[in-house]
Amino acid sequence: MKERCAHCNEEHDLSQLEPSHAMPDVVHQMGDLERRQRVRMNKDICLVRSDTIGSFHGRFLRVLLPIPVAGRDPCRWGVWVQVEEGTFEQVLEVWDKDERTGLIWSGQLANELPGYAKSLGLFGTFQFRNLTDIPYLKLGEPGQRQHQLIRDQNDGVPSTRALEWLLSIHHPESTS
Repeated sequence: MKERCAHCNEEHDLSQLEPSHAMPDVVHQMGDLERRQRVRMNKDICLVRSDTIGSFHGRFLRVLLPIPVAGRDPCRWGVWVQVEEGTFEQVLEVWDKDERTGLIWSGQLANELPGYAKSLGLFGTFQFRNLTDIPYLKLGEPGQRQHQLIRDQNDGVPSTRALEWLLSIHHPESTS
């Protein structure tokens, strides 16, 4: 599905839209040296030490945050959730096993999403939906329903909103 971009007047393919965060925001805000000393991560898990020699205090998992888009497949944002130590260990234990589907854990969104003020820290639950994808995140808890990101995940967005996300990826200078 292609939409014309108001910024560059070219058509962008919304089916290619999968915005993603490479790391939790707390890690992104660190300098390179601090990150090398305090962070251990791969594409799906991240551990952060409280200092350069201490134990790990931050545990993060990469998840998909699906948001329905009118007239097309959902947009699946690649984001990170912060989880408790026990949750982290349980998820790692079943990450590559068939019995992982159906299990549900909780965590907090570890990224601020463009266009959604104060999304960092939103509570959600996540689970593996199949044996090939990373876990899917469903945001919300009592009292958070009024947050626009949660409403958008529940109710969906028009394709023009998805085009705004694409604009922030392809033309970041226009959204700053």
